Amino acid sequence: LIVNRPLHWDALARWIAETSGNTDVLDPMFRGASANRIEHRELLDLWIGELAARYTAAAFVSEAAERRLAVTPVHTALEVLADEQLASRDFWRDIEHPELGGLRMAGSPFRHATEIAGAPRAAFSAAISKQSVHCSRSTDQA
Repeated sequence: LIVNRPLHWDALARWIAETSGNTDVLDPMFRGASANRIEHRELLDLWIGELAARYTAAAFVSEAAERRLAVTPVHTALEVLADEQLASRDFWRDIEHPELGGLRMAGSPFRHATEIAGAPRAAFSAAISKQSVHCSRSTDQA
C-alpha cells in the first residue's frame, strides 16, 4: 500500500485510529509529504498490516474505496482464472495446443468491433511447458 498524497495519508491514519484505537498514527510528524514517513516505515507497515488483517481482501478494498483510498488486491493465478468480471467479458480463450492439448489463455485486453489480431495461440513448446511444470512441482514438494 503506497499513500503519497497528504489527504490520503490523513484518511488512512484516521481509519487505523478508528479501528484499532491507536492514536499515535495521528501524530503530526507523519502528516504531509510521504518523505515525512520514510524513516518510520517499519512502524507504519506494522500498523497498516494490523489494519489489513482485520479484513478479507474484498472487504479491505471496499472499505478503502469508501474512504477514497486507491487499493487493489493481489490475486493468485487461480483467483485470476476464477475472476467473475474477466469471465463476464469473455476474456479467456480456450485453445488447443498441438502437444499439450486444451489450454486456457488470456485474450486481448481490448475489445474491438472486429477481430484485429489472429486467434490466441500457444507461444511456447511442450518441452518448455513440461520442464516448467516439473520444476514447479519439485518446488512445491520441497
